[in-house]
Amino acid sequence: MPALPLQTSVLDDLAFQADDGSQQHMLHPESPRRAEAELAWAAVLGQRRLYASEEIPAPWELHQPVRAASLALEASGQQAAARDEYGRCVRAGYRVEGSGEPGSPRISVRIPDAWTAIGHDDRRESGELAEFCSQNLTLCALALDAHGWKCRVTDRGYASGSFIIATPRRA
Repeated sequence: MPALPLQTSVLDDLAFQADDGSQQHMLHPESPRRAEAELAWAAVLGQRRLYASEEIPAPWELHQPVRAASLALEASGQQAAARDEYGRCVRAGYRVEGSGEPGSPRISVRIPDAWTAIGHDDRRESGELAEFCSQNLTLCALALDAHGWKCRVTDRGYASGSFIIATPRRA
């Protein structure tokens, strides 16, 4: 029996690209991105209903887990990290990327490079940065869990970088 081709989705054709935290800083913070993310998320929920239920990720999400997790985070109102034209982190937020585990994105919290620059040692020493990252990682895990993903938090401390490995919930 021949292999079936991967199903494409109306979501593949959307012009909206969820922010995975690797984007350059947006100059217009009052953009309609939140509304666009919510509209794209509504399309995901529609696809989920066709296949199983709103709680179980659809095939599109399984084949594009980084994009799907990014959309879930953005639609839930979480803030993505942003970079400047030189690649420096200029806005704290989540970063979604491949984890090396098929179908499971890795989510970390990035902080602006200026926060760790010389002269800001008090933030590192007081644990302020570690607490900030931990709180934001927890918010990301809660948002992903509410959007059909199971999260495993790996706590390696601030210096090594804690992260989440998200896996799609199964029926």
